[in-house]
Amino acid sequence: MSGEQQGENTTNTAKEQKELPWRWSQLFVRLSSSWILGALIFFEALGFNLYRLGSPSLWFDEILSVERARQPLSVLLQIILNTQPNMALYYILLHLWLGFTTSLGLNPIEFVVRFPSAIFAALSAVMVFLLGRRFLGIAGGIVAASIYLLNVLQLVYAQQTRSYAMQLLLICIAWYAFLDVLAQESHQKRL
Repeated sequence: MSGEQQGENTTNTAKEQKELPWRWSQLFVRLSSSWILGALIFFEALGFNLYRLGSPSLWFDEILSVERARQPLSVLLQIILNTQPNMALYYILLHLWLGFTTSLGLNPIEFVVRFPSAIFAALSAVMVFLLGRRFLGIAGGIVAASIYLLNVLQLVYAQQTRSYAMQLLLICIAWYAFLDVLAQESHQKRL
């Protein structure tokens, strides 16, 4: 290599090194702002969901969910296979949750058995924000999450010992993945 080529390569490397921290800092700012907004939305949603979580007593379907989840795992799997396969994942997660809380000495009172649904609903709010941010920008994500948070039906389901909140979270994740794949395919076709 001639001295001129070495000098040119050194100049390009120096430029790249100067641009690299700037690119990383911009990426960090974008990711951190999304993470911060996502965390704020999660805790705001969790606050709404936990408000008076234990005050209404359990109703028939919630009692049914708790009693099924409290069964030994072999009995629970038989119940799932024979009567309600649509609630299988929820019953298993509730079974594990009740086992964990019982090992901590917590009785299965209303607040304890409804807590997983409140978490699922709060995570759904974050997924709605991420969907809105991905396809409509930050402002669209905030508006979408705000509308979701203030939806009375969502708040009711977030406070029930049923699979509704978990199903909503899984639906939001599935829609995000589906729309992301469509966007990638569309982008590849344009190239």
